[in-house]
Formats: sequence, structure tokens, C-alpha cells
Amino acid sequence: MDFLNQLRTFREEHGISLEVVAQKLNIKAKEYEDRENGRVSVNFPEKYGMLVLLGMEEEEAIRVAKLGIAIDSANIEDRINELIQVEKEDPFVYEKDGHFVFSERMFYPLEYRIPQMVIKSKGDILEHVDILSSKAWITPRHIQKFVGIASQYLLNKT
Repeated sequence: MDFLNQLRTFREEHGISLEVVAQKLNIKAKEYEDRENGRVSVNFPEKYGMLVLLGMEEEEAIRVAKLGIAIDSANIEDRINELIQVEKEDPFVYEKDGHFVFSERMFYPLEYRIPQMVIKSKGDILEHVDILSSKAWITPRHIQKFVGIASQYLLNKT
């Protein structure tokens, strides 16, 4: 079982709500949920800290945190379907009112918008990828999703 599933399973088995964990971590419930759903990169100290905070023994937390986010090949289809469902329910990047909108919730609700009308070629997409890459809160998942929806936008536009 990968880290994210172990984190969720441990929390659920111990009857700890998202809100309680978020309060203990001093973050919003949505921010914790993003971590648990693999939508935010989580480093080793943060993984370890979350597990210990949930009540896992320290040595077990170290072992689980070191596993990383490798996905068992038998469960990869389930994990992909789960991530697709999460994206549908609560997207990080989406189209709204003629813009590509990027959502950031880690520190405070923030939206970054790119007007769709400025995307006229593949080069424009790459230019915005470069701009997005310079923003500290933009993750590889934001960029992947943007490239996908911007490419689809270009295809539909022609």
C-alpha cells in the first residue's frame, strides 16, 4: 500500500476526521485533504509529522514515510480512477469565464488566471508553462493539467 493510502487508512481506522487533523496541523481541512489525495507534494518530514500526529508509533511512521508514493501495480488503475474523481469534484486547474484558472489553497485561497484568448499556439502554452514554473505554489500537477486543457482548447478552437 502506498503512503497516501496508508495515511488515509490509518486516519479512518482511528476515526479521526479531516477537520481534526487539519486543526492539529494548523491548516484548513481542504489543505489536508489535498495532501491525503496526493494533490500536493509532501516531503519526508511532513509525512512523518502527519503520521505521528495521527498517533502512529514513531518507528512505524518512519517506515511508512520512507515508502514514498510508489503505487503498487495491482492498484494503479484504482489510484488513477480515484485521482480522476478527485479532479472532477475539486479541480486545481479549470476553465471559467474565458480563463484558465489555477487554484491554490495551501496558505490562503488564491486564484491565478490566464485569459484563454492569449493562447493562440503551442508556443503560447509553453510560454505560460515557463511563467507558471516560476511560481512557488504551482505544482507539476497544475502544469500537467494546464497543458492538457490548453491543448484541448487549441484543438477545439481550430
